[in-house]
Amino acid sequence: MHDEMILYGTEGKFGMMRANGEENEPDFPVGQGRLYNLYFLDSSQNNDGKKFKMTATHQETNETVELYEWDIWNNKSGAKFGFDQEGLWKVTVTIEEAVVTDFIVRAEAIIPVTSKIDREFDFTYLEELPSDKLEKYEEFLENGKTSSLINFTPEEMGLIHMNLIFEHNISKLYAITYDNGQLPTFEQFNNEYEQYLSHDFMKDYLQYRFYDSISIQRETSNGNLTIVQIDTRLGSSKYVKTFALVKENDIWKTDYYHLIKN
Repeated sequence: MHDEMILYGTEGKFGMMRANGEENEPDFPVGQGRLYNLYFLDSSQNNDGKKFKMTATHQETNETVELYEWDIWNNKSGAKFGFDQEGLWKVTVTIEEAVVTDFIVRAEAIIPVTSKIDREFDFTYLEELPSDKLEKYEEFLENGKTSSLINFTPEEMGLIHMNLIFEHNISKLYAITYDNGQLPTFEQFNNEYEQYLSHDFMKDYLQYRFYDSISIQRETSNGNLTIVQIDTRLGSSKYVKTFALVKENDIWKTDYYHLIKN
């Protein structure tokens, strides 16, 4: 147990807990991927920006599979994976090829069980967007025209902002950034983004990727300025991230470039 959370892993080294699915289902259901919050528990280690990798070996067949690989920020991260066989699996966690720990979990069948598992598990912040909005978003990615985003709500634009951070699509982030006569050329913006914002934005992406809700702060929004709030809960702690969006040419754009200038 860590901070009142029941974790799978090794005390003082690593822990993980399921972040979605049904309450009464196994934590590691066979044939179905699930989201997991990950905690690197050795506070003496600075793992910021380092890449972890998780693999698993079935204890009867000796089949070894790669589960997930991603970056660590604030000694936390996330993963999405599943097992395609029942039974005991030894999960091994490494950071930049150095073994952190290994431990045993049990994959259990639930009904219905799917016969295949997609090991890609492409993550997106836009899973809840309706199909017509997803088409417009893809259109924007293809042609770069922000006019494709005219009918998107502030909340949807906040999620697009987070998704573009995930995709590291700086040119499209630039396109949906509020101008107000301050934006430099893309080349300068790109350099400044990498130098001043990329690190913090990636931490936000990792912390809020399993968000619980997104809403507008009505009391602080007015006219063409809207404050969007995204909430997530990790164990007993609740975290809140806010975005300022300004309507420019009928499109809600994220207002953050002043963070560089100030």
